[in-house]
Amino acid sequence: MKHFKYKGYTGTIEYCTENKQLEGKVLGNHALLTYRGSTGEELEQNFIKTVDSYLDACKKQGIEPDKPYKGSFNVRISPDLHRRAAQLAIDHDQSLNTFVEEAIERHVSIEDFGQAIKLTRGRFGDDLSNCLNKMSQEQRVLLVANEEQPFAVIPLPGGNSLSETIYLLSSRANEERLRESIRQLKRGEGIEMDMEIFMREGKLVPKKHVKSKE
Repeated sequence: MKHFKYKGYTGTIEYCTENKQLEGKVLGNHALLTYRGSTGEELEQNFIKTVDSYLDACKKQGIEPDKPYKGSFNVRISPDLHRRAAQLAIDHDQSLNTFVEEAIERHVSIEDFGQAIKLTRGRFGDDLSNCLNKMSQEQRVLLVANEEQPFAVIPLPGGNSLSETIYLLSSRANEERLRESIRQLKRGEGIEMDMEIFMREGKLVPKKHVKSKE
């Protein structure tokens, strides 16, 4: 674990060599919110208390708490990278903002895969029920360390989605068709299909074309 997360806030995990103590601070907040602890567990508990105390104080004072991240930020890149990104956005019929958003989303998705539940093979066998429950509740991947080769356990919906995504991105043509479909949906050009008819008859019929049953 690299950071603590609670109610949308992120806290750091640091070690102070002077005090020989763990400490941290809440990121993305104008107020300086810090916490300390002798153990990792105590540090996490104090992080949670710090966030709760901050939110309670804001509520009592009738002020809006700082949102950790507001969805907009300035990025400084080299002119050459800016030019290449802008050209690729044009080639894909996108705004530069949408192009950058998708690029960040892809990278974050890869990192999210790494934020998995990690444990040894012995612990996996001893605590299988709890591990599976946690996977289901948090929709996370389970990485199990094995002497020969580590392996991952993925919830079935996630595994199906992963297999489908791998297929859709298996060729440049498939990838471009998928991206074009996403762009159409974002432009509001999607058509809602009647899934009841599809499940019953195997036919894709737009809902707006479905005849009334009355």
